Formats: sequence, C-alpha cells, structure tokens
Amino acid sequence: MDKNTDTPTPETIIKKLATELLRKDTIVVVSEALSINSDNIKYVDSDESLAEHQSGCVAALGLYGVIPELPEQNKKYLDNLLLGTWLVKAESLKLAIAREKTVGIVNPAAGSEDGKVKVTSYSITPKGLEIALKIQEHEDNKERYEQQSNISETLKTNSTRSLYTAWGALFLSTVLIGLGIYRLYLLELKILSHENIGVRISNAETELGKLRDKNDLLVKELEEFKNKPVTTVVAQVDDTHQTKINER
Repeated sequence: MDKNTDTPTPETIIKKLATELLRKDTIVVVSEALSINSDNIKYVDSDESLAEHQSGCVAALGLYGVIPELPEQNKKYLDNLLLGTWLVKAESLKLAIAREKTVGIVNPAAGSEDGKVKVTSYSITPKGLEIALKIQEHEDNKERYEQQSNISETLKTNSTRSLYTAWGALFLSTVLIGLGIYRLYLLELKILSHENIGVRISNAETELGKLRDKNDLLVKELEEFKNKPVTTVVAQVDDTHQTKINER
C-alpha cells in the first residue's frame, strides 16, 4: 500500500475526504469494539472487507504519512478511529450525512446473531458534492496544465534538436561542397598540366624536326664536299682564307 509522505493539513484532509466520499459513494465506520475485527466485516454490498475499505480511505487522505507503523490489530482500530473522527468533522461542515446500517460478516463466528453487525455509513451531501466537483475540476485543470507544459517542453526540445540538426547538416553540406570545389580545382590543374605537357611535346617535336633538317643539310653538304676534286677544294679554301684576310 502506498503511503503519502506529504504532511496533510486539516483543510487538505477535508477536501480529500469530500473527493473520497464522491468516489466511494459511502465510507463506513463501526464501534471501537468491532474495529479490531474489521477484516471479517463485509463492506456494504461488496466482497471487500471493512478493513480493506478503511485502509484504502486512510491512504487516500494521506494520513499514513503522519502515523507510525503499528501492529495489524492496532492499525485496524486506528484506521476506524481516524475515519470516524474526520467524518464527524465533515458532517459538522454539512459535507457528509450519516446513516445507520446493518451489514454482514465475511466469516461469521459460530453462534453469532445471524452474522450481521451495525455500522455507520457516511455519504456525500449536495454541498460536499459541489466542493468535490470543484476539487476534481481543479485537479483536472492542474493535470491538463502539466500535460500541456510537458508537451511544450517536448516540442521545445524537439525544435532545439531540429535546429542543431539543421546547423549540422548545413555545416556538413558546406564541407562537402568545399571538398567538391577543391577536387575540381585539382582536376583542373591536372588537365592544365596535361595540356602543358602536350605543348612541350609538340615544341620538342618541332625542335627535333629542325635539328633533323639541319642534320640532313650538313650531311648533304658533306657529301657534296666529298665529291669535289681536291684542286677545287683547295682553291675554295684559299679564297675563303683570302676573304677573311681582306675583311680584317
């Protein structure tokens, strides 16, 4: 069983009691003498025992947070006493009305009078109903506000994540575009380098052609020189030598 650790105030207890009366329809208490046997007393028309019924009500009022742990027998007595005290207070505030009832015993002892006991049943009044509904409306509005706040926080968190994701995607795209441009630059350099090599090869081939032409010319002149008579060659040499002397 859950125990409310918040310290209740008389006002909160009365408000919770009105809500519990609305939820349970009735809350039942017995005399002090019968309270120690409340686990054998049937709660109105339910198979739930009176001990279970009272324990659930005390827990709903948040009273377990301010009372010590007790033996089971003492606990039943205290549950019945606490509920009886606060129900009398609710009745004085016209939030509850009391009626005497006769209920059955879950496991009647041998020789008991037809297995029935007298109980006091408290139900909510119109005034108590109005208060309980207002409390319920307040709780619903509070829960709705908390849900909306949680949704807003979730949306805010998702928006922040989306923003970071968008910035990340933009940064990654910029890097990829930059890498693409750099690769194009390198490719262009490579193409230009290939073109320069082609030009150099073409120029080398041209120079090689010129050298071949000169070589062919020298070969031709050498052949002509070989075929000339010696007297003619000597005369040409003398003429060439005389010409150089005259030029000097």
